[in-house]
Amino acid sequence: MYLRDPYRFNELMRLKEVSQRTLAKKAHVTQAFISLMAHGHRGVRPETAWRISSALGVLTRELFTDSLPARDQDRAGSPIPHERNCICR
Repeated sequence: MYLRDPYRFNELMRLKEVSQRTLAKKAHVTQAFISLMAHGHRGVRPETAWRISSALGVLTRELFTDSLPARDQDRAGSPIPHERNCICR
């Protein structure tokens, strides 16, 4: 599973006044894991997504999606048409 929107995730943490370290402890993961996930560099297992969402008091589907967000498809190896084929002058 992947974060729907890393910006909204970080904004939610700020609004709930929860640090990455505190969230990590509540979700039983490391602070480094939360950081990687928050920056869109890491996906999570469904049970981990549930623990993170529960610690923030929101539904899992509000924070996470099963598919890689479209903006990250290129990083996963799927070409984004136009960007790959454009000739920049």
